[in-house]
Amino acid sequence: MIAKKRQNGSQKNARRLVALIYPGMVALDLVGPVEAFRYASLLSGSAEYRIEFVSEKDDPVSAASTLKLLADQTIGNVQSPSDILLIPGMMDPEDTAYQSTELLQWVKRQCKISNRWVSICSGVFVLAAAGVLGNEEVTTHWNDSAQLRKRFPALTVQDDQIYVKSGKLYTSGGVTAGIDLALAIIAEDHGKDLALAVAKRMLVYLQRSGDQRQFSSLLKAQSKSDRFRDLITWIDENLQNQIDIETLSNRCAMSPRNFSRAFRTDVGLPPMTFVRERRLEKAKMLLEAHTTTIGEVAKMCGFNSLDQFGKSFGATFAVSPQTYRKQFYSKA
Repeated sequence: MIAKKRQNGSQKNARRLVALIYPGMVALDLVGPVEAFRYASLLSGSAEYRIEFVSEKDDPVSAASTLKLLADQTIGNVQSPSDILLIPGMMDPEDTAYQSTELLQWVKRQCKISNRWVSICSGVFVLAAAGVLGNEEVTTHWNDSAQLRKRFPALTVQDDQIYVKSGKLYTSGGVTAGIDLALAIIAEDHGKDLALAVAKRMLVYLQRSGDQRQFSSLLKAQSKSDRFRDLITWIDENLQNQIDIETLSNRCAMSPRNFSRAFRTDVGLPPMTFVRERRLEKAKMLLEAHTTTIGEVAKMCGFNSLDQFGKSFGATFAVSPQTYRKQFYSKA
């Protein structure tokens, strides 16, 4: 059980974060972002987030994992403004047992006086059910996006993005994407260096931008195609080598024409476009790791020259490999 713990922050510029706890919520949606904000307070002499947990009743609340959490206060005792109102997601958005009139009315009142509304994963369903959303651009876990569109058709759902900011509304994809969103907010409040320091302290993937995909072309391809699954794995293990249509089609004992047609039907991309996407995705990971030179990254990802790598990377991400590395590297 997570026991009650009062925040002792006394700085005048401390930002108040109010996190809602309710039955059936995903604990990691709450704990992941909260830990990021807590680390920001620990690692900076000027940043402070005062974190308060609230629930509808003054009883332990069971998360979807059966972990029990105990809030600092009930919603009836929390009526003052917050800088961040944090709403975690639930395991199944179809389970609306949490949607009591009292809780949704409190969310609606709190949104009116809060500076920022932050939902993690399916937490956006809570905000929408409370009637505070209009036609904003939002995201959620890709597995819940169709249901979100169906229940709240006015929303513009970007289901392939890690997180989306729309005015005072911040929404994210599932579980670990909530940490990415928290890091983005920390960077917004206190600068990129602190956000990167928090990411390193938490041993998470260095801060990803919101427009990155929720899952890679590799995972997407593997989930779509059974007959090419082994080939897709082979491609990913051989990106540093020469790969062409003839090599791929021969591995599948198909003619190049039939192979290209079948691969595109199954995976949704022409074979060489898929290879190019995987090379660029691997390049981004290597650039963020900052353990190899850019020339070595180009070679490890199968580009014939540094110039070819730079042009391909820039055309896809609108930034050079050198600039991208600088954006994701800090000595903090």
